[in-house]
Amino acid sequence: MKTVIIGDSHVNALREAAGRLSKSDMEAVGRSLNIGSLGTGSLALVPFCRAHKGRVFFSDGRYNRAFTNLTGGSHFQADVEYGVLFGFHSLPVVTDDTWRTSAPWRVAKKHGLSPVSSAVIDEMVRDNNQHIYELYEYLISFRVQFFVISAPPIRADHPFFKEVDCKLALAVDHEFRASASTFFRDRGVEVIFPPADVYDKDGFMRDDLARKEPKDFHHGNASYGEIMLRHILKIIARPGSSRPRLEQLETATTEAKERA
Repeated sequence: MKTVIIGDSHVNALREAAGRLSKSDMEAVGRSLNIGSLGTGSLALVPFCRAHKGRVFFSDGRYNRAFTNLTGGSHFQADVEYGVLFGFHSLPVVTDDTWRTSAPWRVAKKHGLSPVSSAVIDEMVRDNNQHIYELYEYLISFRVQFFVISAPPIRADHPFFKEVDCKLALAVDHEFRASASTFFRDRGVEVIFPPADVYDKDGFMRDDLARKEPKDFHHGNASYGEIMLRHILKIIARPGSSRPRLEQLETATTEAKERA
């Protein structure tokens, strides 16, 4: 079996980490592995894919070129399993100006802000992810083999959190991920979440796993990528019948919250 991991710029940490894996690491997985970012996630906020004659393509030129260069073909193949990293990058919603005056209803009283229902946040998530979800609906419809890879935890050093309480930001992030998780659960799609040990005591990404570059406040570094990639490979190496489903994989997020 061949596995191809694609997605937004968060994939770069996984790609960099692949160079740290030994030959024996890959032999244990029992499959070939190809990893590459398609480009910035902002391109997925507008229509970027299409389906034609039973095949799924990227209609965005940059995504299409990156996918073709990585895989040697312009469409998803039936004999390949894809790991797709789209759908859990929460920052566009987490940093929305809504949270200057409002908060998710569960924590609104604590922050002295106007409550926003989970249903409203769900609509915000669906609006943000609408074209990403279109890709997944195509993949499901045409029986492409795939699983979804979550984006990393959000980082505490984001400038927005100097203006809005970081605990409030975590609450919004949790709502975002819960909404996206429901989308995939309802369709029986496997999601691989970051393991509990990449979170700090407050529920953010560990600072030592953050990519420290100017104006970068959301990516993980190669060390994060190595932890996450080994986590992914450990799961996908299992026979299909024993691979954990979404409900089991969500326990990593729960464990991290309990540690906070």
